Amino acid sequence: MPIQIDEDIRINTPQAQRDFSVQELIANKPSFIVRWGTSIFFIILLLLCVMCWFIQYPDVVVANAKLTSINAPKTVISKTDGKLIKLTVTEGQSVIKNAVIGYMESTASPEIVMALAKELDSLSILLNNNRVDQNTQFFHFLFST
Repeated sequence: MPIQIDEDIRINTPQAQRDFSVQELIANKPSFIVRWGTSIFFIILLLLCVMCWFIQYPDVVVANAKLTSINAPKTVISKTDGKLIKLTVTEGQSVIKNAVIGYMESTASPEIVMALAKELDSLSILLNNNRVDQNTQFFHFLFST
């Protein structure tokens, strides 16, 4: 004669509960993203790699640019054309306005030209101050000939 087991006892056993949760997973179909998510991610990654292979960026980009800074270099304008023969300043050295920063090629000696420029500046100051009595020392070479 077969033994009758109460239905409540059979469901409450650990094996029956495990079977029930496994049956629930097997019975329900997983969602689309769970079934195909890894494949879709791999296809997207593969497409990105193929696009990177075919899309090439240029090595050199040609463009106009303007470089600015707080203490930008200033343009030096020469009053004459010629070859630069001597620089009196070094790279990065600060200079004041109207300072001599170099000498251009000439037949005259730079020292003599600078001395003459200094004398002419002195003469100009004396003439502007109406000090005619002191101007005669600059014109002695005109009357000596």
